[in-house]
Amino acid sequence: MTTTLKRACAIALASSALWGAHPARADIFSLDWGYRWSVGQIRHDTSVADSDPSAARDVYTNSILDFDLQGLRISNFTFPRLQGAGGTIVVDNAAPGSGAADTITFLFGALVPGDSAAYRLVATFDPEFPTPPHVIDQPWVAGLSGVVYRGDEEFILGMSPGYPTRHERVAAPVPEPGTWALFGLGLAGITAARWRRRAAWKTPGL
Repeated sequence: MTTTLKRACAIALASSALWGAHPARADIFSLDWGYRWSVGQIRHDTSVADSDPSAARDVYTNSILDFDLQGLRISNFTFPRLQGAGGTIVVDNAAPGSGAADTITFLFGALVPGDSAAYRLVATFDPEFPTPPHVIDQPWVAGLSGVVYRGDEEFILGMSPGYPTRHERVAAPVPEPGTWALFGLGLAGITAARWRRRAAWKTPGL
């Protein structure tokens, strides 16, 4: 093992210790839909606790990991796509026995650094589908109507009633930052070692 590779491994181990040991994440759920002109995926962390004490509303601050959705902008008939990371989920609970559907609002994070625009997807359950008792921390399949807004402007249409939307636990674990750091530093060390060997091999007279 070369000195460069040894040094890279030592740095990687130190980085791993700095980040700390993190178990594989098993609390990530993904909301997925797709048909004709509207497709989307929103991944969120269900381990985030509800920060609203009222029974009528649940607020899961910074629980959205990332999002990628596309819909139809009716004003000019284009198909914009929103991609980004971060955000908060707000659930307005229906009164027991009222027959009203719950509303889930996804308050998305900035699409690009410094973006001050606040995009939100307001999703409601189709009355023809039964409303799941736990919309955030349980798997389910349902029909959702969804509209994306930017401020007070209707931006794009998202989900559509009558088409299934799936809310399922993510099977593959999501790597923690320490895992990515360990992988990246190890790869950098191997690359540096190969570069040194290649440079030595090309040295004149060898």
